[in-house]
Amino acid sequence: MKHTRDPNRVYIFDTTNRDGEQATEGARFGIESKLETAHALAKANIDRIEAGYPSSSPADFEAVQKIAREVHGPMIFGLSHVPVEGKENDNGIEAISSTYNAVKDADYRGIHLFSIMFDSFSLVKYGYTRVQVVEGAVRGVVHARKLLGSNGQVEFSFQNATNCPLESIINGYRRMVDAGANVINVPDTIGYSHPEEITEVISTLRKELPKDVMISIHCHNDLGLAVANSLAAVKAGADIIEGTINGIGERAGNASIEEVVMNIATRKDKFNGRTVGIKTKMLNPLSKLVSYHYDMPVQQNKAIVGDNAFRHRSGIHQDGMVKGDLYEIIKPKQVGWDGESFDLTARSGYAGVALRLRRLGYDTSDKTLKKKVMPGFKTLADGKGKIGDADLVCLMDCINKTGKDKYSFTDMAIKKDYGSSYSATVKLNEGGQEISSGYIIGNNKNGLSRHGAIDALFTAVDIMVNKPEDLHLVLYHPINIGSGSDAAAEVTVILSKIPQFDGKITPFNGMYIGRARHEDTLTASVMAYVNALNKVQIAI
Repeated sequence: MKHTRDPNRVYIFDTTNRDGEQATEGARFGIESKLETAHALAKANIDRIEAGYPSSSPADFEAVQKIAREVHGPMIFGLSHVPVEGKENDNGIEAISSTYNAVKDADYRGIHLFSIMFDSFSLVKYGYTRVQVVEGAVRGVVHARKLLGSNGQVEFSFQNATNCPLESIINGYRRMVDAGANVINVPDTIGYSHPEEITEVISTLRKELPKDVMISIHCHNDLGLAVANSLAAVKAGADIIEGTINGIGERAGNASIEEVVMNIATRKDKFNGRTVGIKTKMLNPLSKLVSYHYDMPVQQNKAIVGDNAFRHRSGIHQDGMVKGDLYEIIKPKQVGWDGESFDLTARSGYAGVALRLRRLGYDTSDKTLKKKVMPGFKTLADGKGKIGDADLVCLMDCINKTGKDKYSFTDMAIKKDYGSSYSATVKLNEGGQEISSGYIIGNNKNGLSRHGAIDALFTAVDIMVNKPEDLHLVLYHPINIGSGSDAAAEVTVILSKIPQFDGKITPFNGMYIGRARHEDTLTASVMAYVNALNKVQIAI
């Protein structure tokens, strides 16, 4: 992997395991979480990984060292502060040495150094001058370069550089380059800058610094401009964007890597054809991995990786997608998104409903089908909100139903003594004749809780009906519909010849869906089970 300046490339520097972790209580499984995240980043071709802040704690030192030794491909960086000239008991040099020891075994290694806040207001509060900060930073850069030799990069950041006098940061960064820095990083530490201000800073630095020095941008999202500012920096001549997966990080977070990557990949015309080397199909898997390991859910409407990023609910939008993907500028597969694109709600039209029906295997060529389907669909959607595949199957079963069910539910009773199992009796009507099971203890063949109430009820039904031996209960799903005195239980059961249910509804492949509503959950359960078994009888 190339780690030198290339005007045709934009490099991605990931700091999820460092700045990203600062927004959380820490990685869920400590070092192992960080290592797994780093391996996934490497698999996605991330160029640079800031693995942590080694001098901050023994655990972080160990994590950075482990990543440096085991993760191959990206350049592995550790973060360290630099000394401040005249500051008593400054441990900056020792921190840099610790950082070097953590990253020294990496295939490609780097030390990222940073100063205290460099803007005028902050320096007054610290009680230091810019001269003290710069002179201390020079000592730190010289020390880091000596440790790394020619085999490694030194990156340097003046904290809050974007909000400092331009002349001060130009002179300061020149000193760092002279001292041995390969990369100068320009942080918008408090997320205050606007794109035009970033453009001025980066374009000036690009003119003033040697051509082989790489310029990096690190933006925070306090005003929601981290991505916009990072892209403005690239247009102005920056080589590297620093960010995190899902945009996690201190306060409102950092620039979202998935968003900057897809901006550059999608709008090459805005970046003079410059490219990123990231495997974009890894973006959604990375998002899920980071969300899990750092226990930070992704907001549903987040660009690129949110649950709703490629979902279409409006009937007009769904119709446009059916006609030719009119409402998507990125294909979901480009970023590894594998969810259902059409959410069916009361806002949906027939185009979206028909597409889902075709996916389920139904023939939608009947010109009168719309008149049959949509009234029932709208009623169902108004009551439930989001409509799933199982709902559509049940709706189509009602539309296509011919003849009378073989079995109908009449009544049920259930009892349980202290310390004993549930036993149940169910009464059904079969062709005008009432049949009863008597009290039956559950046999657990349905895969439900042994001797539970539902198991007892379903076992009682089984002994009265002609249920094939190779048919399995793969889903039992009760939900509440409505609230208060109008609330009812809706129960869905799925019987299938395939014992493992992967969540995919296949009504024409030995799968039978039963559904019923009742104010009593147990009653609704038996009714739904009988409903599914009636469909089995039709198919036999």
